[in-house]
Amino acid sequence: MCIKYMDIMQQLMDVDKKAREQERMELIQRFYNEGVSITTIANATNMCEEDISYIVSN
Repeated sequence: MCIKYMDIMQQLMDVDKKAREQERMELIQRFYNEGVSITTIANATNMCEEDISYIVSN
């Protein structure tokens, strides 16, 4: 039973992580659409400009 509980907890943590990543990408896209520069977004998120460019172009 303990292993099953740990497996469920891991699945919940994975879902939470994916949801947070999706939310971050949506926020990055929203700020970019509002006119915030890629450089500013990269500095605020500790991501490289190339990653931000990839997110906003897809």
